Amino acid sequence: MESNSQSAELLDLRGVPCPQNVSRLLLKLGGLDTGTVLEVLLDSGEPFDNVMESLSVEGLEVVELVEKDLKYKRIKVTAN
Repeated sequence: MESNSQSAELLDLRGVPCPQNVSRLLLKLGGLDTGTVLEVLLDSGEPFDNVMESLSVEGLEVVELVEKDLKYKRIKVTAN
């Protein structure tokens, strides 16, 4: 089994309303070292859509997207 040199940190934003979820995510990413992977749990629907749009505007790339079920999604974002 391979191990990553940078382990992923977790930010659970399920139940956090817009735009607070975006603010918390961007603050967390800003405090991480470049290259650190942040795993984020998000409610499906509008919260997910708003976060994805904000990440795109900020020039941040989602490196993984997994639909856990109809209620929430998991994404991984790399800090830069």
